[in-house]
Amino acid sequence: MDIDMIADFSQPILHPFQSLQLSASSLDFGVEFASNKTPGQLAEDINRIIKLHENHKIERFRLHFRPLDIFVSDINNWIEFAVAKGVQVLELDFSMGFDKPNYQFDKGTSFRLPESLYRCNSITQLSLSHCNFHPPLDFISFPALQSLSLTCVNIRAHVLETMITNSPQLYSLSLVNSSWVDMDESIKVLAQELRRLAIIECWFMGIEICAPKLQSFIFYGEYYFGSQYRLDESSNVNVPMLEDAFISSYNMESSEPVHDYILLLSDIRHVKILTVCSATQLRFHYYQFEELLPLSLLNLRELQLLGIYCFESFCSFLKLCHFPILEKLFIQIVWIPGALSDDHKQLEDVPEFAEVVFSHLRVIKVSNFVGTNLEMSVVRLLLQRAVCLENLVLVTPKSSESIRRLNGAAAEEAFPGPNTSFMSLQHQISVLPKASPKANVILVKFEEDDLAFVPTHQKYYNWYDLA
Repeated sequence: MDIDMIADFSQPILHPFQSLQLSASSLDFGVEFASNKTPGQLAEDINRIIKLHENHKIERFRLHFRPLDIFVSDINNWIEFAVAKGVQVLELDFSMGFDKPNYQFDKGTSFRLPESLYRCNSITQLSLSHCNFHPPLDFISFPALQSLSLTCVNIRAHVLETMITNSPQLYSLSLVNSSWVDMDESIKVLAQELRRLAIIECWFMGIEICAPKLQSFIFYGEYYFGSQYRLDESSNVNVPMLEDAFISSYNMESSEPVHDYILLLSDIRHVKILTVCSATQLRFHYYQFEELLPLSLLNLRELQLLGIYCFESFCSFLKLCHFPILEKLFIQIVWIPGALSDDHKQLEDVPEFAEVVFSHLRVIKVSNFVGTNLEMSVVRLLLQRAVCLENLVLVTPKSSESIRRLNGAAAEEAFPGPNTSFMSLQHQISVLPKASPKANVILVKFEEDDLAFVPTHQKYYNWYDLA
């Protein structure tokens, strides 16, 4: 929903533009408004401004505040005010004072939303952060709800399911770091009109997704879709209209065996855009059964790989996962512990790989490239298999510190940073054999990348700090 007017309530200009504030349809008490103010000062400013809008309809209400006990009454009054004014877009963020490393508030506890919120029939977009969603027993849903975002929200599984199922206009759902009071239960996402779904670092025993119109699915977490033992079961993901999917458990592999997303990929094989992490590649390499392999992604046009564990797993993935009309390939090089230990062995070609040819691949971009043996092997292989390649762009990391963080000491030695090393690497790449005579191979420093080629899922990198 576009907001025509967003009031600026900073103290220096409040009085000169008082008439403008009174006509505003939005009250934005977000991070910018709260900057450099104590909770007490912030509460006073909010109360004063709200009084100026007592006779006006509020379309959007945004709040970023610290949920200390002393301010609970104020917060409840602000929410009740927004509800009474027929608010449509409501954003409540209580992360102020939250200690993320310790996953707790330095003072106070998670805020419990007031009952007045659950009586709101005008909300179309609801965004909640760092609070408890515990509605009264007779609560079902918000009847006009179109978009729901929950970040670090405590909510019962059956409450979430009921709300989703009874929101016939819901088109966007985002669940981030949220937890369920009843964690031993599975979560069901049954939504006829849902178009976008993001599940990020949420913990549950199981999940079932039935969204016939879903177009975009983002998953970052640790979970088996379907059974981890039986291959004749479904992944419990029914999304026939899905176009793009981001599937990753990077840096979250705390359980064994390695996350198995092959069953999920089989059920979303119609996607056009796909991002997977090294765990998926590795699973293809070590897979013990062959019922689902090879896997054909006949509609896939853009593929992004987050990390490469080893050259063999990379080759196994390309050999056992077919994408005949792939046009764009993006590879984000990230440090995977142990992946560089056998780097000197990764110059050998993998047997039985000659049959793989990319006949439509036009663009390849490798980010955080430093020229290790693993990376050079990958580039050499792709150049030999991409017969219609037009552009291969290799982008170095931001700095030597990035190199150390991403790839460890071995990578830093391979590309320490001076221009002589950069020029040497350029020469090594320029002499690699190419199957496509029109392939343009470019090595570019991070700050010189013109971003002519950007993956669809680039905006999700901040979860891993890859960029």
